Amino acid sequence: MKPDNILLKRVMDQYPMRTKIVDFGFAKSLDEDMYTETVAGTGAYMAPEIKSQSERGVGYTVLVDMWSVGAVLYHILCGALPFPDPFTPVDRQPLNFPDDPWAEISDDAKDLIRKMLCPADERLTAAACLEHPWMKQDPKLPVFFPVGVRNVDPNL
Repeated sequence: MKPDNILLKRVMDQYPMRTKIVDFGFAKSLDEDMYTETVAGTGAYMAPEIKSQSERGVGYTVLVDMWSVGAVLYHILCGALPFPDPFTPVDRQPLNFPDDPWAEISDDAKDLIRKMLCPADERLTAAACLEHPWMKQDPKLPVFFPVGVRNVDPNL
């Protein structure tokens, strides 16, 4: 998952916009307890266990998707990548929330991101993320998109 794979469609200027996820070229259907070993994805959004699986001798689970969603959420909320150094493994970089712009973003949002961008054995599942207080807020709160939204074909 990465921001380029998320499309938004406005339906007759009504809220909420429809969200579509695209580009499932390397997607696999897995049960929560299954492991896979395919190395695919965009580095900035890729969970550390995908990159280190050959060293560990074991594959990874669907929790890698929650890491990617956490990285996308971080990027959407502040306009920057959570781990900006492409040459240092993400599990060796601190997860920071600098005051600019994070002072304006709720503690609940930061808590959810921390619980997604953490070791796999501590990471929230998709179901747990949906139960997180930040996800339970009023959906009509204003949304800030600092990374720019491209015009999308309204017929999508």
